[in-house]
Amino acid sequence: FILGSRPTIKKREILGKINRQSMGKQLKQLEKKYNIGWRDFEINELFDSLNGDFDIKACHINGNGNFVVTSGETNSGILGKSNIKSKIFEKNTITVDMFGSVFYRNFDYKMVTHARVFSLKPKSFKINDKIGLYLQSSMKYLKQIYSYSDMASFKKINKRKINLPIFNNGQIAFEYIEEF
Repeated sequence: FILGSRPTIKKREILGKINRQSMGKQLKQLEKKYNIGWRDFEINELFDSLNGDFDIKACHINGNGNFVVTSGETNSGILGKSNIKSKIFEKNTITVDMFGSVFYRNFDYKMVTHARVFSLKPKSFKINDKIGLYLQSSMKYLKQIYSYSDMASFKKINKRKINLPIFNNGQIAFEYIEEF
């Protein structure tokens, strides 16, 4: 890409598929083993979006309680720990911030409300570390789309697609993902 230019939306969505294509032979062996195909899923088919209920600020960070998630990539979006009373989000979910930064969370956490970060909770499946990191990687392309001048929100990303492996019956091939 030319410095300062932004790829087209189609090119940005293709970036989410690059990991699979770059591993060639190993992936073909896994695909054959599991007899899988691929399908694009809209984010809203897979996840519900949740928001915080209290505006946790830096003055509430005291090193106690749960981790607090904010926007940004520094420390994977972790502001610190706080025991201030606020909504606690379940582990094994994914957070997306206003810049399109995506992180899998394998711990319970709280979120600030002023930094436009939201949690994605799976609708009909469970996430473990391998599945969570795979999904995080599959959504990293969102960072190429959103910025301070065009902030991500669930309303904006809900129709975006994630390309996932499927079995012949159309179900997501989580076993394949765990062996990936």
